[in-house]
Amino acid sequence: MEPGEPSGDGDLYRVNRSFVQSIDGELERLEMTSIKFPAYRGETVPKYIEKVQTEDSDRSVIRDSRRL
Repeated sequence: MEPGEPSGDGDLYRVNRSFVQSIDGELERLEMTSIKFPAYRGETVPKYIEKVQTEDSDRSVIRDSRRL
């Protein structure tokens, strides 16, 4: 496979190192969450989100459970 050629798992893009460094710098400014997420055991995303809400119901709310 040539650089920049689609891999089948998604497209590859070449970006300038300075762009990556600027993104890394912004990410370093963010605080890490204190939320402890439950282990993912292969369930569907809706089931996992439900598990997160059930295990930490004092601090979580499901906001995307209905179709628009």
